[in-house]
Formats: sequence, structure tokens, C-alpha cells
Amino acid sequence: MEGLHLLLKAKVEAGLIKGVKVGNSNVNISHLFYADDAIIVADCDRVSLENTLAALNEFHDMSGLKINVAKSHLYGIGVDDLIIDSCVIDMGCSKGLLPSNVLRAKVGNGQSILFWKDNWLGNGSLKENGRLFHLDVNEDCLLADRFDTEGWKWVWKWDIGSRNTGKLEELITHIGEVSLSDS
Repeated sequence: MEGLHLLLKAKVEAGLIKGVKVGNSNVNISHLFYADDAIIVADCDRVSLENTLAALNEFHDMSGLKINVAKSHLYGIGVDDLIIDSCVIDMGCSKGLLPSNVLRAKVGNGQSILFWKDNWLGNGSLKENGRLFHLDVNEDCLLADRFDTEGWKWVWKWDIGSRNTGKLEELITHIGEVSLSDS
């Protein structure tokens, strides 16, 4: 696995695979190994995907050991399902599903986080979810305005309709589990 580590590390250092930054630190994770298992963590973009597959093929060519991509799983955290589905087809692997309680956003008391406009989940603002953002009565609402101990609270300009109800369900799934602290 040392050879695969070196191949992945070289591609990360060359900017061909973008690992994932951990919180506000300077730590960037691109891959983890345990025994004969590998977890490759990267931005969901075509370049990272293609270079990850290239590294796996180079590893096979150098070592004779083949990674069985068909037994591999692709997980998307904060990534549109259509993008994951497309990548799964391109890679020839299966789509992995995380239980929603695996993700927990640490957001303090939510009083200083703009629900739609801040990057509080680490992968862009939620206002990119155009329809729902524009339907909210208060586009500058705080996270604490939209979530409390009883769950999500929504205030819409008008009825959001069935099409946007599906978007709302996707948004709640995307957010995962949130817990506000008292301070």
C-alpha cells in the first residue's frame, strides 16, 4: 500500500487530486489506509476522479495488485445525487449510502450563522439551492431561526408546492443532523 500512498500523494501535490480540508485547520486529507482497505477522500470533480482512477491503474501496473473497483463504493457528502450517479457509472463502482445520523454539523448556538448565506456545512452556501432560498420570508435568517429543539422551522412567502417539497426534503437530507449548543 506504500506504493499507492506515494502515487496518490504525488497527484495531490501536483494538484491533480484535491483532498478535503479538515475544518479551519491546514490539514488536508486525501487518503487513509487500514490493512488492505483504502479510503480516498477528494473533491467531487472530474479531474480528481480521473486522476484517482489513473493512480489506481498505475498502482496495478507497478505492483501487479489490482484494485477491484466493482467492489468499491463512492460516497457523496454534500454532493448532488445526479453527480454521484454519473461518477458511479464512469468509475464502474457502486453508490455508497451514509446514514443521515453519521453527519453532525457543529454550529454553536446558531445565532451567528446565516442559514442560507454562510458556508456552515463546509461545501458552499445553501443559497445555491435557488428556489427555496428565494421562497424564504427572510433570506438573511440565522440558523437558530430555522432550527430549534423541536426541529426545522420554515417560513415561506407562499405555499412551496409539491415540486419544492421534494427540494426541501433533499435539503434536509443534505444538511444531515444538526445540534445547537446553549452557548
